[in-house]
Amino acid sequence: MGEVIGAVIGVVGDDQCAAAQARLDQRRDVRVQRLGAVEQQQVDALGQVGGQRLQCIALADAAPLYRDAPEARAAREAGDRAFEAFMQQVLPGVPVPARALAGELITRTLSAVGADFSASPRSEAEIHAQADAMADMFAAYLRSLGAT
Repeated sequence: MGEVIGAVIGVVGDDQCAAAQARLDQRRDVRVQRLGAVEQQQVDALGQVGGQRLQCIALADAAPLYRDAPEARAAREAGDRAFEAFMQQVLPGVPVPARALAGELITRTLSAVGADFSASPRSEAEIHAQADAMADMFAAYLRSLGAT
């Protein structure tokens, strides 16, 4: 027959468990809120560009020259690397293909919505409302994937 070995068993009280969960949730929210701040800047910039776009229709002809310039390509690549690093921080336990898909969905959504949104002049209130709504949407999506 086997022996029973005595062991000390500690019981974590509800208040200790709740405090640990609150700290975990707070860390997770801080990282997701960073996306909100980045997204807010993006929409703010697009809203400002929208007003200028109507005044500068001639710049549309120059867009391919700018888009294909080595400096523009380098800037895009640097932005891509920074966003990939951000996604790695926010979704460290998510497999690379799923994390890449999430990043692509977010950047494509920002691009498509930004292009449409910046097509007309917007007030500061409209810009902030749009940015806040998109930040909330992206934060919910990242949390559903297990954002930390």
